[in-house]
Amino acid sequence: MNRVLLFLTILSSLLFAASCGRFTPGQPHVEEQPAAKPLPPPSIVPLEPLAEKPDLELQKQIAEIAENAEGAVGVGAVMLETGDSVWLNRKGQFASQSVYKLPIAMAVLRMVDEGKTRLDSDVIIRPGDYVRRGFHSPIRNLNPQGTVMPLNEVVRYSISESDGSASDVLLDLAGGPSAVQQYLSGIGIKDFIVADSEKSISKDWETQFRNWATPEDSINLLRTIQQNHAGLSQATTSLLLQFMTDSDTGHRRLKRGIPAGSSLAHKTGTGGTEAEIPKTKTDQPPPTPTAPTPTPKTRPTPKTAPDRDKRDNENGRVTSATNDIGIITLPDGRHILIAVYIQNSTADGWIREKVIADIAEAVCDRWYGSNENEINNLTRRTLGSNDR
Repeated sequence: MNRVLLFLTILSSLLFAASCGRFTPGQPHVEEQPAAKPLPPPSIVPLEPLAEKPDLELQKQIAEIAENAEGAVGVGAVMLETGDSVWLNRKGQFASQSVYKLPIAMAVLRMVDEGKTRLDSDVIIRPGDYVRRGFHSPIRNLNPQGTVMPLNEVVRYSISESDGSASDVLLDLAGGPSAVQQYLSGIGIKDFIVADSEKSISKDWETQFRNWATPEDSINLLRTIQQNHAGLSQATTSLLLQFMTDSDTGHRRLKRGIPAGSSLAHKTGTGGTEAEIPKTKTDQPPPTPTAPTPTPKTRPTPKTAPDRDKRDNENGRVTSATNDIGIITLPDGRHILIAVYIQNSTADGWIREKVIADIAEAVCDRWYGSNENEINNLTRRTLGSNDR
């Protein structure tokens, strides 16, 4: 009888322990661990002022190159490790065009780090989300009836392929322009304005100038990424830089001007001509861009410069924006942050892009050394090692 009671007591204890999830008979006893708490988002630490060393000789050279753009040009370039810097129209307000997709993506990646969404979350993209024909959108072209894709792929389309539809979807997800502006203000960027969607820009000519940036805060935006002041984790920062490096746009701009062996993480922006976009339908006079107006250069043509500029404006040949901003990682590991904006230019497209490439090349030659010098140095080092 006592043996029966003892057996029943032991059995009851086993069943109770198993029901409480403490252990399973026949398996080793393992205490349940509480679920790991999600990591808090990275704190935002304000950027410290950069100890700059202005390069006035390089500034003069860049100003001469900029004259070929036949428009307003803004430039900023900083060597992070040395403080060398050069500016042209540092605080001028330039239409950012697709460059503004970069801070929009950053605001969404901040939401990922805050746990408000996930990179593998499905995003529904409907036909109504698409920008109109004539505006770049591979997603629209490949999926005219709409599609579903993970968030990280939407970010990739927006940054690497400069997809206007993808950027508008991210802008909605972020909470609209005011939310992106709040994020930018939070990381200390005041003069990079996100005011309208790509679809809004496509409706009239003047709206594009509401989204603007200064060369100074374009460089500061790049600094927040490179120096981990954007409130992003290491994982989302690495993803963003990878998408910027994989960018399929602007091969003839900054990328053409950097030394061999360098890498470029960048974002381009390109406008069109007034003939391609409907004019503003309003009784109020449209706003005028605040970027500085360049001094017209003398051209070898029978017509005077003012006459030709008037003709170009009447024919809609003024291109609103040709931009590129990025982080150049040199072969020696140092970093040059650079931003070039060209606004309201009457020059041909290949000339505008050459101006950007020539400015990048001038900066890199001055602070690092030309491709030719690097090749010569490499040749000398190779010959020297063979001699030994």
